Amino acid sequence: MINNDIYLQEFIGNYIEVISSSNNNNIGLHGYVVDETKNTLIIDHSGKQKVVPKAYSKFRIWISGNPYDLEGSLIIMKPEDRTKEKKKIFKKLRRND
Repeated sequence: MINNDIYLQEFIGNYIEVISSSNNNNIGLHGYVVDETKNTLIIDHSGKQKVVPKAYSKFRIWISGNPYDLEGSLIIMKPEDRTKEKKKIFKKLRRND
């Protein structure tokens, strides 16, 4: 499902899956986002916390039961800065379409 506003949402506490990555070991990794830094998502996978870089990764996140695909390179910023960087994110999304 495509919804550009999803890039502005809080990811912590939502279920996520890595659907592509430059690191093949991360593909298929899934679980709940337990923390987020500027460059990584920390996912609780089978009781272990896995650190996944946002760069060179694509994610599928479920929010309110609906799946959304996220381009990791567009969320390389502190989570609290995403709403401030809304114009920058949307500009990049338009270029990718």
